[in-house]
Amino acid sequence: MKKYLLYGHDDCLFSRRAKQVLDDHDVLYHYVDIKGENLNKVALSRLVGHDIYTLPQVFLDDEYIGGFHDLQRRFSIM
Repeated sequence: MKKYLLYGHDDCLFSRRAKQVLDDHDVLYHYVDIKGENLNKVALSRLVGHDIYTLPQVFLDDEYIGGFHDLQRRFSIM
């Protein structure tokens, strides 16, 4: 079964919306609050391989997907 990994922040609207999209589709995911894990956008940039400027950052089975709008597009065509 595929599993999503979201890096976000609880105060971020798009991080909350990403979790809602996955919840609405009964999709398994793990959420990492970057503040709680002492991560920052520089560390996330290293994970994705390029500079990031927004949250959340989304992975599917260790493959980088993108941000909220990329996640939303995946579910809008389902």
